[in-house]
Amino acid sequence: MSLLRLARAPRMMAAASVRPVPFLARGMQHKQKELRSWSKLEIEEKVLDIVKDHVQIPHQKVTLGANMIYDLLLEDQQRFGVQWDIEDEFDCLLPVERRHSRDFQSPREAADWVTAVMEETGRLRV
Repeated sequence: MSLLRLARAPRMMAAASVRPVPFLARGMQHKQKELRSWSKLEIEEKVLDIVKDHVQIPHQKVTLGANMIYDLLLEDQQRFGVQWDIEDEFDCLLPVERRHSRDFQSPREAADWVTAVMEETGRLRV
């Protein structure tokens, strides 16, 4: 590759990156989905349902106080799936400092975190 071609490459890439992409803008006109409010009991039940979808043990052993690693025998990928499903179900995102799959030690901790997020956003019903 010639030196002249290498010298022009960054400018050409920069010019290409600022062009608008019209096909992406077409679908941006959709309505924002209305966020649901939850009660603490509904949050706990839904978190337990999500955890039950990921465990390989009898569902009677899944309780709010069970440890996800030692009692429920969830591996890293399964715990990551639990977190993804919680984020999807409750329409909330984990903060960057809580993005590790080992952060939720129990379903109770996950339910408490979701309850706190719902309270902060005004979506917790009393």
